[in-house]
Amino acid sequence: MELFINKRPNTKELVNIISKILTIIIKEEKIDLHEIQSTNDFEQWLATIESLIPEIKERAPEVVKELFPLRTETWKLVFQKIYNRMPYSKEYILKNYKKHHKDIPYLFYPTKNQPSKLIILFTGYINYEAYNRMSWYWDETEKWETDTAYLFLGDQLLHWYVGTPEKPQLEIYKEIILNTLAELNLETSNAFTVGASMGGYASIIFGILCKLGGIISVHPQLCKKSAERYQLDNWKRQISECGMNFIEIDDLIAKSDYIPPLYLEVGRHPADVAGLQTVILEINNKNGIFILKRIASNAHDSKSPEKKQIEDIVEFFINSNKY
Repeated sequence: MELFINKRPNTKELVNIISKILTIIIKEEKIDLHEIQSTNDFEQWLATIESLIPEIKERAPEVVKELFPLRTETWKLVFQKIYNRMPYSKEYILKNYKKHHKDIPYLFYPTKNQPSKLIILFTGYINYEAYNRMSWYWDETEKWETDTAYLFLGDQLLHWYVGTPEKPQLEIYKEIILNTLAELNLETSNAFTVGASMGGYASIIFGILCKLGGIISVHPQLCKKSAERYQLDNWKRQISECGMNFIEIDDLIAKSDYIPPLYLEVGRHPADVAGLQTVILEINNKNGIFILKRIASNAHDSKSPEKKQIEDIVEFFINSNKY
């Protein structure tokens, strides 16, 4: 096969060239990739074709040969071209599914059909472009045939989603949530928040302010004292920059006329237990529905909430909202 190209190809052109060459080699050498294709295992596929890469390079035009070795992200695009499935790729997702509202970036996974619910996932204390749990709900086929849409939010400025007096951001995040619900034609009661640590704080704040259907929050910062009890100074510094924008959770509950059902998971770290008793008191004063899970760990970090756990808790919220 002759491929004539006399200039450096762009990514799309490169993927097309490599895909054509690889498909021909697989056919010529009668390589059986059916098992890999059926399991959609990209890593296994890449390991299998690794021995073919020298021949792929040999058959490629000179301007393509110069681009070897190819990045893993490029091989993922080749896999997508051949099998119509895109393996999880942070780079690809940020390029194709990231949106902006008033300079705040966020991710949105749609659903082809009318969704029954929206899951809003808040990222924890991460100062670079990434979103917690974005890999869990990625659909490699990109058909999005579930009944659930997913909204991923992350405060890369690390101001607990409320911003600073000079740059307040709480209302912008609130707009993103409510605008997304409007676009999906969903009531606020059909949206549920999820988050841990700083994301757990945001999960509570926006669950209450937007009057959503339920809140899943793991070891959140419930008050400013939480930052003072943390072993590093970064929390205290960032929360102090929030100034009066930072909201004490017990005060928010006390002032609110609606408290969504709440799943709260708290460990034994001094920063996590700060403000816990007053929050419980205020929820009880509101006759709120809540589940409190205490874990024995003295560390702040946690693997919770896990995917199945989120699904089960959201189902509980949906059922509890029926009564």
